[in-house]
Amino acid sequence: KHNYPKVLAALREIETGMAQRPLTADQIKKALSFRDRAFGVEPKVNLRINFKLDSADLDDRGRQQADQLGLALTDPSFRGRNFTLIGHTDRSGSDDYNMGLSRRRAKAVKEYLVRKYSFNPSLLRTEGRGEREPLYPGDTEQDHSLNRRVEVR
Repeated sequence: KHNYPKVLAALREIETGMAQRPLTADQIKKALSFRDRAFGVEPKVNLRINFKLDSADLDDRGRQQADQLGLALTDPSFRGRNFTLIGHTDRSGSDDYNMGLSRRRAKAVKEYLVRKYSFNPSLLRTEGRGEREPLYPGDTEQDHSLNRRVEVR
């Protein structure tokens, strides 16, 4: 139960609207920038990188968002920096299945960036968190959709 359910509902609606269009490379760069960050705070951004149903294959919208991520990460200001791609799933399916799916999806994004943007694979780590870290605790399709994401740190 969220302490401020009206705030959570408003955030859910904002994120649902944002999920309809990819974040731009400039928005991603700004979110991941180390400038103006408090000491000890790790910059991160949650991206709605879409995949085909029950798969680690990027769909058209997923490739659009991955392309924006690729443009952002190949910016000279990030040269030589390490990034972690963390896959997340919704609560549908078993814990074991979701953990494997989240790992495969993070790995698929890495492979896409390496192949299309010649990103150095040693600078990209991948992790899967399955369903363990939902952004939204509900059980609606909207909540599930918002919880399926790739986090970039």
